[in-house]
Amino acid sequence: MPIPDFQTLMRPLLELHVDGQEKTQAELRRALADEFELTDEELAERIPSGTARTFVNRVAWASTHMTQAGLLIKPRRGVSSITERGLSALREYPERVDMSVLEQFPEYIEFRTRSSGRRRVTQPHAAEQLSVTVETPEETIDVAYRQVRTALAGDLLARLLERDDRFFEEAVLDVLVALGYGGSKPDAAERVGRSGDGGIDGVIREDTLWPRRNLCPSEEVGTQPWHRPS
Repeated sequence: MPIPDFQTLMRPLLELHVDGQEKTQAELRRALADEFELTDEELAERIPSGTARTFVNRVAWASTHMTQAGLLIKPRRGVSSITERGLSALREYPERVDMSVLEQFPEYIEFRTRSSGRRRVTQPHAAEQLSVTVETPEETIDVAYRQVRTALAGDLLARLLERDDRFFEEAVLDVLVALGYGGSKPDAAERVGRSGDGGIDGVIREDTLWPRRNLCPSEEVGTQPWHRPS
């Protein structure tokens, strides 16, 4: 089955504390992975940036949100235990504990207000004023990054297609030099696109991304022709 979102993980994670004993994050993850029958491939899955495993990230944030709401406490790093409020939440909400449940607690409202960058107020926000998401902060950042990157790529492509061949050829040379091909642009890149050029639009010299080698004096050093796609 797909990896549950961090809100879906909240009640099962809280229920694992019902015996009142301290639990480590590692043992909580093992128990939740068994409960949701996650495969090795799902457990190895990473968020798009690759900086963390998706399941580990979601369990950690489920724990953080419930700690901020006072349902769990963390006596030391990587260890949590349940509070009386947490036990009450299990009794009162037998089906699901999520952000809408946590928002009844002033400490949690303060946490959400703080983390959203809103100005602190003396009265808690109504629950409907705070956005509810199934994504962890890292996942939200990744989604936003991909959206911006896709939009930027589309805009750049549209701009390139609007310009003439000379602009396109110069842009390609700029990109290749920025990637490390050669030194400065006058030394490393030359636009040669013109009538009768055999389809060659430019030349890159002194390719620093490849090993240097001794060449005969008659050879042109590291010359790499490229063509604009038809």
